Amino acid sequence: MNSVTFGDDAFDDGAFPGDDLREEALLDQFESQWIAGTPTDILSFLDTHARDDEERQRLLVELVRLDLEYRYRSADHERKLLREYLQEYPSISLTADLIEDEWRLRNRHGESMTIEQWRAEYPSTAFESPRAYAEFLQKLQIWMDDAESNPGAGRSASDKPPIPEASRPITAADSEDSSSEDREDPLHTLVGSSGVSATGPSPTDSWRGLRPRFKREQLLGEGSFGVVWKAYDQQLQRHVAIKTLHPELASNLTHRDLMVAEARTAAALDHPDLMTIYDIIVDDGQVHLVMRMIEAQPMDEWWTEWCQNASNPDDRVLAGVMARISRAVHHAHLSGLIHCDIKPQNVLIDDRANPTVLDFGLAIRRSDQETLAGRVFGTPAYMSPEQSFGETHHLDGRSDIWSLGVMLYRLATGQLPFSGSTTSHLFEAIQTRSVIPPGQLRDDIPDELAKICMRCLSKRVEDRYATAAELAGDLQRFADEALSSMLHSGRSSRHGRLIGCPWSDPDLIGRDEVIDSAVQWLSSSNNRLLTLTGIGGIGKTQTAAVIAKRLASHLVGDIVWVDSANAMDADQFASGVLAALGVTQQPNEPSRRRVAQTIAVRGPVTLVLDNVEQIVRTAAEQSNDWLSRNPGLRLIITSQLPLRIQGEHIVQLEPLATSGSNEAAELFIRRAEAVKPGLEINAAAREDIREICSMIDGNPLAIELAAARVGVLTLPNLRSRLQQSFGVLKSNRVDRPDRHRTLGNVVRWSVDLLDQWQLVTLRALAIWPSPVPMPVAENLISAIIASLPDGDSCDEDPLDWIDELRERQLLRLRDDDEAIHIHADNTVRRYILETIDVHKRNTIAAAMLDSLLNEPAPSSEIDARHFATNLWTAASWLMETDQPLDESLAANCVRAILTADHIGADQLDSRLRIERIEKGLTLSSGKDRIELMVRLADAKRLAGQTDHAERLCRDLLQHFDAIEPATDPAGSGIVPTTRDSRLLGLEVDTRCLLSQILFRHSRSTEAVGLLEPILDPSNQSQIDDATRLEVILELIETNRRLGHLAVATEFLEQGEAIAESVTGDKLIPITSGKVDAAITDAIKSFIPGLTVQKGKIALQRGRIAEARNLFDEALRQQSRVEHRSDPRHLQQALLGRAAASAESGDFESAEQDYDRCQRISRRLGDLPTLAQSLNNRALAADDAGNSKQCCETLNQALEIYRQLDDYVGIAICLAARAAALLQLDRAEETAELLTGPEVTQHIPPDSIHQAMVWGDLGTAYRRLGRLEEASQCLDDCIAKLDELSVGQTAERLLYEVERLLVRRDLGGEPMITTDDRERLTELVEHWKKQTSTRSRVRGAIQDFSELASSI
Repeated sequence: MNSVTFGDDAFDDGAFPGDDLREEALLDQFESQWIAGTPTDILSFLDTHARDDEERQRLLVELVRLDLEYRYRSADHERKLLREYLQEYPSISLTADLIEDEWRLRNRHGESMTIEQWRAEYPSTAFESPRAYAEFLQKLQIWMDDAESNPGAGRSASDKPPIPEASRPITAADSEDSSSEDREDPLHTLVGSSGVSATGPSPTDSWRGLRPRFKREQLLGEGSFGVVWKAYDQQLQRHVAIKTLHPELASNLTHRDLMVAEARTAAALDHPDLMTIYDIIVDDGQVHLVMRMIEAQPMDEWWTEWCQNASNPDDRVLAGVMARISRAVHHAHLSGLIHCDIKPQNVLIDDRANPTVLDFGLAIRRSDQETLAGRVFGTPAYMSPEQSFGETHHLDGRSDIWSLGVMLYRLATGQLPFSGSTTSHLFEAIQTRSVIPPGQLRDDIPDELAKICMRCLSKRVEDRYATAAELAGDLQRFADEALSSMLHSGRSSRHGRLIGCPWSDPDLIGRDEVIDSAVQWLSSSNNRLLTLTGIGGIGKTQTAAVIAKRLASHLVGDIVWVDSANAMDADQFASGVLAALGVTQQPNEPSRRRVAQTIAVRGPVTLVLDNVEQIVRTAAEQSNDWLSRNPGLRLIITSQLPLRIQGEHIVQLEPLATSGSNEAAELFIRRAEAVKPGLEINAAAREDIREICSMIDGNPLAIELAAARVGVLTLPNLRSRLQQSFGVLKSNRVDRPDRHRTLGNVVRWSVDLLDQWQLVTLRALAIWPSPVPMPVAENLISAIIASLPDGDSCDEDPLDWIDELRERQLLRLRDDDEAIHIHADNTVRRYILETIDVHKRNTIAAAMLDSLLNEPAPSSEIDARHFATNLWTAASWLMETDQPLDESLAANCVRAILTADHIGADQLDSRLRIERIEKGLTLSSGKDRIELMVRLADAKRLAGQTDHAERLCRDLLQHFDAIEPATDPAGSGIVPTTRDSRLLGLEVDTRCLLSQILFRHSRSTEAVGLLEPILDPSNQSQIDDATRLEVILELIETNRRLGHLAVATEFLEQGEAIAESVTGDKLIPITSGKVDAAITDAIKSFIPGLTVQKGKIALQRGRIAEARNLFDEALRQQSRVEHRSDPRHLQQALLGRAAASAESGDFESAEQDYDRCQRISRRLGDLPTLAQSLNNRALAADDAGNSKQCCETLNQALEIYRQLDDYVGIAICLAARAAALLQLDRAEETAELLTGPEVTQHIPPDSIHQAMVWGDLGTAYRRLGRLEEASQCLDDCIAKLDELSVGQTAERLLYEVERLLVRRDLGGEPMITTDDRERLTELVEHWKKQTSTRSRVRGAIQDFSELASSI
C-alpha cells in the first residue's frame, strides 16, 4: 500500500462527499504510517485530525483495533493487550467485536486461552450492560467451538508449521522472479522498515474500493497470495466471497496481472461444479475477485469428517464426487484450459457433497503454451512427471488427470503416492519411481477403484485416460453400483432442489408443530397430497415454503414452486405449471394435456401449488389426474378451500393464539420492534397488544399490518383507532366469513390511514401481477404525480413513500432477480384492484407503458419475464375499455405488444402469443401493422400452423412488391430512391421465414430462390451489410442441409468477408452503403452464427476435431459482450458441439450440451430446434449402443415434427428410428420404414440424409438376404457420398465396409480393388486413432479387419 498523507485542509467541507469517506481516509493514513515503519501515537493522531468529540470517539475505537493488530504483527514494537487500551482510554465501551479481534490475534500467535481464562479476563463488570456481557459469552462459546473443530483457525501462516515444499504451490511469479530452489514464501515477506509481517489481513485491508457496497463479515482463508473474506453485497443483497491480494503483493504489477488473469480464466467457464466469478474490481492498485459464496470445506477435510461420521464409509461416495470433479475439469479442457494445480485444497465440498473446483490462478491456455517452455507450475506433490520436468509447452489435459489420480490416491489411502525431503527429491520420485499400489496400503480398497487410480498415475502419458470425461465415466460406473449408500453425495440432481420459491427465509411464529408434522407425513412414500387451508393472510404460503425447504433433504427429485394466484382458468393453471417445470407447450393442444404428459414421465418430483382457491375445482381435477399418472409425484397445495379428493391430507392453519402462549402477541412485538427499535413493552403495553391481536383474530398478516403502525401511533392510540374502524369481535367463536372480513378490514384500515401521496404510490405499484423494477417505479410515480392538479406542490422523493409503504407491510421488496423489484402481497393487490376505479387504473396503466417503453429491455431472463408481463397487462387493460384510445395511447399499446413479443417472455404458450399479436393488429396501422403480421407468421410457424404462416408470408411479399417507387414531380420519370430501411428489414425477415417453411416442406429450390434475389448486385445500394449477412447465413444453412457444401462454402466466404470488414481497425463496408454503429453491432451479432456454419460444414466433411474447435470458438464468441447474438446461434453451437462429441465417442459431453440446448429451446418456445435437439440426442444414444433410449427420444421428436407439419423433419426422424431398429436386429422394420412414403418423398434428395437412407436400407437388405437390392442401395449411397465430397466420416466407413460384406456374400467380381483397399485401410486407421468411437464404427473396423485377413 502506498503511504499517503493529508494536510488538515484536505478534510475541509466539500473535500469528501461524507464523513464516512473522511474517516476512512484517516484510518488509511494511520495504517499507512504503520506499514511505512513510522507508526503514530493514537492520542497525537486524534489531537491532530479529530474535529469534534463524536468523531474522536468513533476514530478512537477503530484506531485501537488497528494499533492492536499491527503491534501483534510487528517485530519491532511491544504488544499491547486489549485491557491495556481500555485502561488507557476509559471512554471506549467494551464489546464482543473488540474482544474478537484480540481472540483472533492471540490464537494466531499461539497464545490461546481457555474459556474460563477469557471469562476471568473480561468479567461482567467490564461491560456497560448485562446484554453486552451476554453477547460476549454467546460469541465466546462460538469462537471456542470453531477453534476445537478447526484447530488451525485464526492462526497466521507464519505461526503454522513450515509449509512443506510438496504442498506449497509454485506460481508463475516464483518461476520468473527466482531461480533459487529454496524460495521465500511471499507470505513471510516484511513490509517497510518496521518489520510488520504481512501474514494477516488488517482491519481495513485496502477495502476502500469495496465499501460501502460490500460489508465484510468473516475471514474464510488466507494464503501466500492473499486472503478470502465472506462479505455481504448490500446492493444485490447476497453473500459473496471476496479474494483480495495481500497489500504488499498488490503493489507488484506481476501479481496483480496474475489475479486478473485468474478472474478472466474462471469467468470464461460455465459449469455448475466450477467456481463462478461475479466481478473483478481493480481499485487504487488493489485487485479483488468477487465470487459465489459457498458454505463448504476443502475436500480433504470433508472426506476425513465424512469417514469419521459415517457408520460404514464407502469408497463409492468418494468415486461419485471425484466423477463430478473430473467432468468439471473436462469442461475446462474443452475450453482450452489446463488447470495445473488440482489438489484437495482447491476443491470445496458443501454439506450435500456438491464439489466446486476453484483457483485457476495457475491455469494455462493451450494457445499460450509455446511461451512457457521450461516453466514449472503447480503444487509439487500433485505435479505430473512432464509438469515437473518443465515441459509446460507440451502439457495437455492428461497432466490434470495425473493430479486427479494423486487426489484419489491420497483420499483413498491416507497418504501421497510420492514423497521427498526436498522439492528436487520429490520430483525425482515422481519422474522415476513406481507408485505403490493402493491395495498394499489398504487391504479393503476395491480393485476397480485401485485400477482407476493406477491408470491415472501411469508415467507414460499415453497410458492414462485420454480425457477427464473418460475418467469420470469409469468413476461413475464404479459409484453407481451402490447409489443407495451415497446419502447426499455424488449426483446431487437425484436429491431435492427447491426451485422458484419466493421466500428465502420465512420468519414464522406458532407453526413449528404444523411444519414438523407435515414434513414427517410427506416423508412417507404413501403420502402424496398435503393441502394447507385457512383464511387469507393466515400464512399458508410461508408455511409451505418452510415445509418445502425441510423436505429438500428428505426427498428424491426436485421440489418446484408454482405461483397460481393469477390463474383464472384450467389452461392458465396448467400453463403456469409448465412454465415452472421449464417445459414448452406443444402447439395446437390444450395446456392441460401437455402438463399431464410431462408429469407422467417426469419421475420423482414435488409440486408446491400456491394460491389455487379461485380455481379449486380445476386444481382438484388436474391434481387427481397427475397423481394417477406419476406414482413419484407429491403435491403441496395452499388454498382457502381444500380440494376434497382421495388421499388428501388437509391441514387447516388456525389464527395465532391470543391467550395462553400468546403467539399473536409475540409476532406483534417482533414486528413492532423492527419498526420502532427500543419500543417499551410494559404490562399496560402487553394488555394493549393482547386486545389488538384479539380484535383482529390473531391473523398473522393483519397483525403485521397493525404492528407496522407503531412508528406513528402509540399502542393505546392504535387500539382506539382499530375499535373505531370496525369494532371488537366479542365472541371467542368467529366464523370464517367474519375472519375474512377482519383481514379485509385491516387492509382497508391500513390503506385509509395513508396520506394522499402514499395512497397514490400504493395504487401505482400494488396492482401489477409481476414485480416492478425500482427505476420504473420511480418514473411511474413521478409521472402520475405530475398529472395531478396539485402535483406541483409535492416535492418529496417517491423513494420515501415506497420505503414507508414497505415498513407498513403494504409493499415488499424482492431481490431474487439480482435487482430490486417492488410488489404487493396477493391480499393487498386484490383489495386495491377491487377498490380502484377503472379510470384511475387505466391512467396508471398508460403511465406504466410510458415508463417501461422508455427503459431498455432487461438482460436477465426473470427480469425480462416480469417486464413483458407488466407491459402486456397495461396494454390489455387499456384495450379492454369501451372508449376508443387516442392515437398516441394506441401506438403505445402496439409498441408494448411488439416489445413483449420481442423479449419472448410468453413464447412458452404459443396460443397466447398469437392471441396477443392479433389483438395488437386491431389497433395498428402502417409499419407497426406489417411488423405484427411478420411476428404473427413466425408465431404460427412455431405453433405448427405452417399453412397459415405461409399464407401470411405470401400476402406480405405481395404487399412489399406492390409498393410503388417514387416518381419525379417534374415528370422526368422514376426517381431512384432508397427504400425505407424498416420495411426492407421486414421484407428480408419475411423471405427468411418463408424459406424456412418451404425447406421443411421439401420445396428447397423455391426456398433458395426466395433468398438469392436479396443479394442481387442491383440491390447493393439499398441492402446494408448486416442484412446481407443475415440472408447469407440462411443460404449457407439451406445449401448445407441439401449437401451443396461447395456452394455453402462460397457463401461462407462472402459472410466472413463482411465480418472481417468490421472487426479490424477500420470499418470497410462491402457494399457502398454507410456502416454506422448499429449496423456494425448487428454484423458482430452474426459472427457466432458464421462460426457455427463453418463448424457444421467441417463436421459434414468428417473433420471432427476442426469442427469441435469451431463450435468451441462460437460459444466463446457468444459469451463476449461485442458478440452477443440471438439464442439460435447458441443453440446451434451446442447442437454442433454435441454432435462432434458423440461422433468421437464423448457421449458424456454430448449429453451435457444437449441438456443445455433443450433448456434454452423450451424457454424460448422454439419447437423446431427442440425437435432437432431431441433427434440428434437420439442419434447419440444409438451411437452409444442404447438403441432403446434412442427410440424413446425419437418418439418425442417425431411428435413435435408432426405437430409442426415439418415433412423433412419427419423423414429424418423416421430414418434415424430405422437406424436404431437396425441396431436391435429388426431389419424388416427398418426396410419398411425407409421405403415408406414419409421418408422417400421428403428426404432431401441431394443431402447426406439421402445417402444414409440408402446405406441403412442396403444394410437391412443384406441382413434379410436380399443381396442384389442391398448392392444397388449401397452403390447409390457411396455415389452420393462421393458427389457430396464426404471424406473420412463414420458414415463413409460404415457403408464402404457394408458394401464389401455384400460383395463377399454375392461372390463373383473382385470384392475389393487395390486402390480401394489402400483407401479403406487409411480410413480404418484414422478411426482406430480416435480416443473413443461408437459401437457401429467399432463393429465396422472389426469386420474390415476380418475381411482384409481373408483376402
